[in-house]
Amino acid sequence: MNLFDVYGLAHILHKFSQVEYVLFWSKLAGQGGQSPSDEIKKRMEQGVELAEILFKTVELPDCLSAVNAAKYQWKKPLLDTSSAHAIAQRLQADIVAALEHRQFLRVADDRLNFLLHARGDKINGGVLSLLGNQAREKFPSAQGDFIEAGNCLAAECNTAAVFHLMRAAEVGLRALASDREAKFKNKPLDQQEWGTILTYLDTCIRELRESPISNWIDSGIRDTQIRFYSELIAELRQFNEAWRRHLSHAREDGFYDRYYAMSVFEHVRLFMQKLAERISETSVTPKYWTTA
Repeated sequence: MNLFDVYGLAHILHKFSQVEYVLFWSKLAGQGGQSPSDEIKKRMEQGVELAEILFKTVELPDCLSAVNAAKYQWKKPLLDTSSAHAIAQRLQADIVAALEHRQFLRVADDRLNFLLHARGDKINGGVLSLLGNQAREKFPSAQGDFIEAGNCLAAECNTAAVFHLMRAAEVGLRALASDREAKFKNKPLDQQEWGTILTYLDTCIRELRESPISNWIDSGIRDTQIRFYSELIAELRQFNEAWRRHLSHAREDGFYDRYYAMSVFEHVRLFMQKLAERISETSVTPKYWTTA
């Protein structure tokens, strides 16, 4: 998502307007043939520099062309106040004309943090992450989809946000299966369907429940391990049944409003954070845990 600095644009136009105002009154005072003051030249050049940076960053070539044309005219020798006034006036008009047919998206106040996340802003010394720092470190493959989900939520593209959240959850699903050393005969783990993987994980839970308690140091660790996997698998099954399948087909109930999409976001984020307490993309836990 490309972010547009509306405040920056207003600040730049205000600078040009101030320059135009001073030059206009200088003309009325009979100073049109004189050179603009150094202060006015400095203000104009500062405004042009800021405008160049803004319009290059947001890729608005028409606005940038207007700025470059004004910059060229401004640097001509023997610039007088009348010419400078015309340049400042024309530049503002050209920028406004270039923006006439542009439409900009306004992000609701309660969705602004999703844009901060997309920009990688830092808060309290750490990079803002929708996933949470631990989950972001454990599941780097999910970070891109969480950024995209944040962009979609900010833009009120709520169904698209749920789509990216299901992709992020899939990273967790496959990490969980990898932790349980899942192997399939027909195709590798990264190509398996959700249902097949969930069936395999159900088998893993059943095997843990049926394993001798002597495989653990004590029964408390056994109960903690079984509960951990059971809760996560239940969440994944809910994701699959309630949301992922609906997104895969053109169905009327496959669309989500902003509040429902936020609910899905919270579910998936909490799932990934819970998973990150023990699991990661790059390591596995023992078959039988040794600590609770």
